[in-house]
Amino acid sequence: MKEQNKPYYRKLGIKISHYRKQRDLTQQEVANKLDIDPSSISRIENGNIGMSIDMLIAIAEAIDVPLHLLFDFRDIIEQ
Repeated sequence: MKEQNKPYYRKLGIKISHYRKQRDLTQQEVANKLDIDPSSISRIENGNIGMSIDMLIAIAEAIDVPLHLLFDFRDIIEQ
């Protein structure tokens, strides 16, 4: 992941976390749906690792949210 892209990965992770929690899913449940380690979900939600488009699509499907909503950063307050 390029350094200049880290803020976008962080915002994306915030959105994934928001929708996951809104649907009452744990990181473990999402990880099970994706057949990945739960720590990977944590790292994604914290913006610490990048992911492929395929993984992003799979996450959106696992948390049952349209992919485009994960990229709507207008409601995220910068810290």
